[in-house]
Amino acid sequence: MTRTTARRLTITVFPDQHVLVSAPRDVPVEQVHARTQKHAGWIIRQIDRYERFQPIQPPRRYLSGETHLFTGRQYRLRIMPSDRCFVALNGSHILVHSRHPKNTIHIRRMMDRWYLRRARQVISRRFETCWQRFRHKKMPQPKLRLYRMKNRWGSCTQSGTITLNRDLVKAPVYCMDYAIMHEFCHLEEHSHNRAFYASLRRFMPDWERRKDRLDVTMAFLTG
Repeated sequence: MTRTTARRLTITVFPDQHVLVSAPRDVPVEQVHARTQKHAGWIIRQIDRYERFQPIQPPRRYLSGETHLFTGRQYRLRIMPSDRCFVALNGSHILVHSRHPKNTIHIRRMMDRWYLRRARQVISRRFETCWQRFRHKKMPQPKLRLYRMKNRWGSCTQSGTITLNRDLVKAPVYCMDYAIMHEFCHLEEHSHNRAFYASLRRFMPDWERRKDRLDVTMAFLTG
């Protein structure tokens, strides 16, 4: 359990099946335990749901033949000896041309750099597109930062900087839009209160479906 400055108690189940309870500092421990017990059934269902997806994707080995995600699609990895080092999409394959085709650490670094470049392109473009829907709020456009985050898709600071998980580029575009709009709504309501969810639903009535698909994607990202 963690104590926060938020006004509401929240319970989050992560894809690795650990549970985080965040509670305002003034809420008694007994009340936190009672709330957790009340939602025990929901917590168990979420854990069971993640467990069903965990065995599907083994840890990445960065060898030819394994699959990797990009914008919601699975691509087959093909590593090719080459005098030049670069990564490219070709049909249903991610092609890695490398002088060191058997060096999996080198291949992983090449793919990490490729994913980061594509994330900067794709996520930034979706960020701008989503902002066009939100800009009527008459507030300054937030700054965007991209980082790899272990258990979160994004965060929003009080000063208006939005950080998004660079691995969002592996999720479907409509899921990227959900994560972005979620953080935009935090510009007005920093906690997950009724006003926040009401705003999110106005902009994105099917946000729960998108979130569910995004959570499944997180369960695949084990490497």
